[in-house]
Amino acid sequence: VRHDAAGVGGGGVSRVRVGAEVGGVRDVLQRDALSLEFHVGTTIPEEYTFVVFNMFGNGVSWSPSNCSEYPTTTETSPNLRDNVRAHRLALDADPDLKGRPIELVYGFSMGAMQALEWGRAYPDDVEAVCAVCGTSGCNSYNQIFLEALILTLESTSTSQYEKLRNFGSIFAGWFVGPDFYDNETWRTRGYETLAEYVQKFALTSFDEGHPADLLAQLHTWRATKPFSQDELRNTTPRVLLLPCDNDTYFRVKDLQKHECAFLPNATLTVIKSPWGHLAGNPTKLPDEHAYITNALAAFLSSSP
Repeated sequence: VRHDAAGVGGGGVSRVRVGAEVGGVRDVLQRDALSLEFHVGTTIPEEYTFVVFNMFGNGVSWSPSNCSEYPTTTETSPNLRDNVRAHRLALDADPDLKGRPIELVYGFSMGAMQALEWGRAYPDDVEAVCAVCGTSGCNSYNQIFLEALILTLESTSTSQYEKLRNFGSIFAGWFVGPDFYDNETWRTRGYETLAEYVQKFALTSFDEGHPADLLAQLHTWRATKPFSQDELRNTTPRVLLLPCDNDTYFRVKDLQKHECAFLPNATLTVIKSPWGHLAGNPTKLPDEHAYITNALAAFLSSSP
């Protein structure tokens, strides 16, 4: 499903493309959910109809790999508020989806940031939000991490292959927690040595990516500011925050200090996993998958 969404994006762009896929139960009497994640069909209850959006810069929607006019700096890039505004316009342009209540917005990582933005921007339209391993915006130490990745992708002295491998090597120190290495958790995936894990998993994690699209997503992340205290107070839908105790991007204590302190209807449930940030994308992690699925089911079944 592809829609035109006018008036969004950085650099004065007036028309962009938004990619989405509709799944689950299609009966209009059933429940509706939005998701920013491909694995949503295995984590939300089966009675939902769900719409999965592809964010700007991710290769299906408006991205550098399919549009030469895509903005190339943090200052001109679309932020996650632009993404959510485009998603709203896309829903309103679809005769089968327009006007249907949204009972849940679910997202992981940058998808979690967008899920929270849905709650902030459209509090009267959204009943509940589930933000897995994500906060409302980019904080200062995220910016430092992102700067290293941006410089890697902007390098003019390396090939595309080398850029993606270098990109993966930086992520290897961030997308899992320290316990993952201390406890040699990589052995559970069949790797006999740390070097084998790095070569076959970490360095190859982004081999199928497009450097320009990855760069665009980094700019979008960096361009998204955390909610102010007043914005959090005005985000009135019920919110389930599901951070991982070993996540080095979006830490539990960050959520406790900011989002949990000011969101009026927030529930914080911590995923305990050495997989760190990757615990929030649990398609190949059965324990983490079960934990997220059960936590979400309990949240949705609880009284508002």
